[in-house]
Amino acid sequence: MNLLVTGFFYLYVFLLAFFDVGAFYYTYRITKVVGVFRGWILMLVFVVIFATEGVVAFGASAALTILSPSRLDTYLNGSGTVSSLLGTGLYNLILAALLFGAMFELYRTFNRVSSKASSSETEENELSAKPTSTT
Repeated sequence: MNLLVTGFFYLYVFLLAFFDVGAFYYTYRITKVVGVFRGWILMLVFVVIFATEGVVAFGASAALTILSPSRLDTYLNGSGTVSSLLGTGLYNLILAALLFGAMFELYRTFNRVSSKASSSETEENELSAKPTSTT
């Protein structure tokens, strides 16, 4: 088996699952910060479907490696497999990485805005609670 192709395959499957699960995690965290509305539920459903694809690919390749390593060898050494892995694999991996980065940045932004809003609300409450002195 070509070591480079096998290494790319394992790296691809691991990174795809990592980015997909990470995107789902930050999407869920954003829901805790901003609440739930129809557009966000649709985004959450998309991320769940996308993440499921990556996790299933990871599980299937792990099962294939454990249960039938010769079949994995045949797949990876087949004609055109390297170009197929690089062509379709990189596209899905780039999409997963972009989705993960977008969800992470959205979470940071919403969390920052939420903490600023709560801190200014606290300051307003403290100012209104102070007794005013009239002389």
